[in-house]
Amino acid sequence: MQQTPFTPLGQTTPAFPAAGLDASNQASTHELTIPNDLIGCIIGRQGTKINEIRQMSGAQIKIANAMEGSSERQITITGTPANISLAQYLINARFRDVAAMWNDPSSMTTS
Repeated sequence: MQQTPFTPLGQTTPAFPAAGLDASNQASTHELTIPNDLIGCIIGRQGTKINEIRQMSGAQIKIANAMEGSSERQITITGTPANISLAQYLINARFRDVAAMWNDPSSMTTS
């Protein structure tokens, strides 16, 4: 009969690293509300901008469909706190970029 080795209390085994229990690695969710008339600058042409934000942040980002009679869209960001913070930063940066283009039309490029 083969015995399974045990690990003394307070020590971890390679199969169950303590880092996996770290709260900073736990997934959480954050929600944002964005006006309908600005959601296009977050999504980008054919979803290019939101996909960039997803890839760069590592967060899962879902944009709810427009609700009838509502002037806003719900964005749900899921990931670690670091993923969520980076996604929020990138979304805000996108707003700043678009605002800068509106304030300085000469910076706009045509494609």
